[in-house]
Amino acid sequence: MKDKMIKGKKLLYILFSIALAIPFTSCLDDLNTTPEGPNVSLDPYADASNYPMLVAKVYSGFSKLGITGPDGDGDIPSSPDKGKTTFLRTYFNVQELTSDEAKCAWSDTDEKNYSQTLLTPDNYIGYMLYQRCMLNIVFANEFLRNTQVPRVEVANLDRSRAEVRVLRAMNYYFLLDIYGNPGWVTEEHPVTRLPQQLGREGMFNWVESELLDIEKSGLLLDQSASTYGLITNQVVQTVLAKMYINAEVYTGKPRWNDALAYAKKVTSYSNLQLEGTYQNLFCADNDRSKEIIFTLPYDNKMATDWGGIVFVMASSTGGDMLSLLDFTASWSGNRATQQLTNLFAGNDKRALFFKTDRDQIMTDLSNFNKGWSVMKFTNKGWDGVPNPLGAVQWVDTDYPLFRLADVILIQAEAELRLGDANAVNSYNKVHAHPRTGLSAVTSITLQDILNERGRELYWEGQRRTDLIRFGKFTKGYNWAWKGGAQNGVDIDDKYNLLPISTKHLTGNPALVQNPLYK
Repeated sequence: MKDKMIKGKKLLYILFSIALAIPFTSCLDDLNTTPEGPNVSLDPYADASNYPMLVAKVYSGFSKLGITGPDGDGDIPSSPDKGKTTFLRTYFNVQELTSDEAKCAWSDTDEKNYSQTLLTPDNYIGYMLYQRCMLNIVFANEFLRNTQVPRVEVANLDRSRAEVRVLRAMNYYFLLDIYGNPGWVTEEHPVTRLPQQLGREGMFNWVESELLDIEKSGLLLDQSASTYGLITNQVVQTVLAKMYINAEVYTGKPRWNDALAYAKKVTSYSNLQLEGTYQNLFCADNDRSKEIIFTLPYDNKMATDWGGIVFVMASSTGGDMLSLLDFTASWSGNRATQQLTNLFAGNDKRALFFKTDRDQIMTDLSNFNKGWSVMKFTNKGWDGVPNPLGAVQWVDTDYPLFRLADVILIQAEAELRLGDANAVNSYNKVHAHPRTGLSAVTSITLQDILNERGRELYWEGQRRTDLIRFGKFTKGYNWAWKGGAQNGVDIDDKYNLLPISTKHLTGNPALVQNPLYK
């Protein structure tokens, strides 16, 4: 297996780890953003050598490298479970457990309610995802505020500021998608200003304007091996494509032409290529892939994090699977619904499920063996080569947040909605790629697009958003345990958005709850 600790990636991990010690002040009373760590200057912006770490601090908000393991208190010390404070763990649960793809067997009230798509303002998962994204925004605002007028000469500071603005916009994009009308604050506002709401369309317009402005600036780099894990032009274009394909949900106004235009910018970029072997996208060497556009990087030494990729893998793993994954943590929680596994034809090589001693039909929500287990993520290397470290608890696998196949399917969907005959060709680039083992088709429907997105992108944090866009989330399509019933029932339309938590409403009187939850 190729040594993952290549120079560029090793530096990224080191910077992320050291950056956790850099102090930041907070504009949110309930966020303690001064984690313990080595002594640093009272003004870290006065030393040019600190700047890579200051930028890495903002990046680390998505991965939270090295701070929620056995020796880390995390950057939200009031939490009883540091592993539940991370972006990936909360985002995965929101997007997957509420959908037709995954359910959790644990007795925890939060996971149990989300597995039944029953969402309340006091669910800890929803509270913490909002908290995490807003804390990431605090870090970004702090950096941007302190670098508006440079205190020292710093190489490529304009590019760093552009990267931080994109990271902030991405956090707002996730809040827009999940909560609809979150609070909003930037570096232009006083530190003491509480976040105000812009409305869902107003938030969409602000995020769009930020990303378009950065794209036009020419400050960012294009995707290459040296930009792995970093913000690039293609990341910006991907987020815009995803926003435009969902624009009708967010604003009431479809933007199919814009979705197509931005998807094409990404799919036409020659340095991005579909991976030849599907599981190579989710293995310990996946940093080698030219398909991944933006990843959350993890490592077995510098990213010992209970809430990142270890959570995704361990929560999906039973003890009888461990030897197949080069992994030792087994939490027996999440597994696939029959609605997910039924999407796959018998010869589809993307169907990475463990079936031994498991029933496909999920007749019992609390029994891990009711529902096939997912083996998509592994700590083995490229093309299944054993990890030279052997079976370990902390893994080298990165989590692909955005990748090329997603954008190709966005292009196919936009083309189909616009009546463009090229839609079937775009669809077949994914569906009939050699890695799937499937044959090309001659015609497609929107349901085919949704089904293909399920087969290609399962357990990658896409499904809730997709079901809402296709009008399948609350009514007209049911799945195991939706609404608390074994075979699923229709649910209230209010669940198309998560509620803003009672804690955030109490802590910030400027916020108002999503209307249907009142």
